[in-house]
Amino acid sequence: MKKGALFLNIVFDSAQESLEVVQYLQQVQALSKRSELRTFTIKQDENRIQIEGPTLGGRKYLVQQGLYSWIWEKKRIQWCHHWLEHHYYFTDEEERSHILHILWEFTDTKSHVRSLVEGPDEEQLLREALESELIEDEYLHFRSFVTFRLRKFQVKMREVVELAIDEYKLEQDYQMFVESLRNFLRGRSPVVDMIHLVQDEGFLFFDASGRWMKQGELYKSVDRKLIVNHPAYIDSVTIAPLLSIAPRRIRMYTDAPDEGIARTICTIFDERVEVYPRQEAGSLLESKRSV
Repeated sequence: MKKGALFLNIVFDSAQESLEVVQYLQQVQALSKRSELRTFTIKQDENRIQIEGPTLGGRKYLVQQGLYSWIWEKKRIQWCHHWLEHHYYFTDEEERSHILHILWEFTDTKSHVRSLVEGPDEEQLLREALESELIEDEYLHFRSFVTFRLRKFQVKMREVVELAIDEYKLEQDYQMFVESLRNFLRGRSPVVDMIHLVQDEGFLFFDASGRWMKQGELYKSVDRKLIVNHPAYIDSVTIAPLLSIAPRRIRMYTDAPDEGIARTICTIFDERVEVYPRQEAGSLLESKRSV
């Protein structure tokens, strides 16, 4: 034993885990600007890692950064897969992958859906756990660390998993709903060749000649079977009249074709839809104002 050297032994559940962590620790050493980290030695013996170095501060930094990256990039994924399969009974791997894709969007601080996640940030909870005084001891049993120090982090991750599951189920319901409307459309004969749709507060309808179609006129065109078969989901102001008219072509003027009703229209009518920037609907809107 070197004079003045500090040792930390970290015990994992498997040799595979310890090997993975060694790789992350070595990456921290290689990339860090802290030259003292290069004086640390890292040894692996089956499921145990021994870290030897001259300073407590350097050791804490090395272990915290290495464990943080490993947990966030590896263990977090493994835990989420395990919860989905064994606690929520998603046995199909493709389903689990789909849910995890949604979950990563929820945990991405730059994602537009991040605001749906309430409470403390998962990354911050993980970093706070790794500030634990346990890292100052000579032995760290990772299983105990997970049980006592990562409890808040795991609870939060379980909450986000459940949120992702709910979102996945909503997407599945949406896909089934859209497919039923596409089936309805396949059985319809086109009433008109062209419809112009302009996104305003809602959607404004114009016929092929540019005439504004008032709501009363559209309401009369609605096939009542749509409302009866889809009373909770069908949009009676836009989707129902559009399906009932079943135009061969739709020119849609919107700046957000991937959101809300615009997205649904594009999904249902597919190749029949041509999307244009809303500013190109100026002449149509002018004709409405002149009515």
